[in-house]
Amino acid sequence: MTKDALTLPQIAKRAGVQYRTLHSWVERGMLRPSVFQSSGSGRPNLFSERDAHVAEGLAALRSRGLGIEALELVAAEWRQITHAVCPTCGSDIDLESCSGHRLADSPTKAVA
Repeated sequence: MTKDALTLPQIAKRAGVQYRTLHSWVERGMLRPSVFQSSGSGRPNLFSERDAHVAEGLAALRSRGLGIEALELVAAEWRQITHAVCPTCGSDIDLESCSGHRLADSPTKAVA
C-alpha cells in the first residue's frame, strides 16, 4: 500500500459513516480515489488525505439533513476548491497537501 494512502474502511471510521455509505458515494462519483482506482477485486481503491476530508465534510452535512442530491452538488463544487481557511487559526490551507484540517471547516475558492 502507498504510504499515507487510506482505504475506504479507514475513511469510513474517520468520517463516522458506514462503509456501504462511502461505497455508494464512490459509485455515484461523489468521492473519488485519487491515489489508486481499482479496476476490479483484489486491490482496494486508495484515497488521499484530501479525499478523507471530503468524506468527512459530506458526512457532516449528511448528519445535518442534506439529501443525496444536495450532497452530490456539494461534492462537485468541492472538487473545484483548492484552498480553505482554517476557522481555528485563520491560516490558508492547501487542500492538496493538507493534514489535520477538515474540508468542512469553512471552504473558500482560491482566487487566481
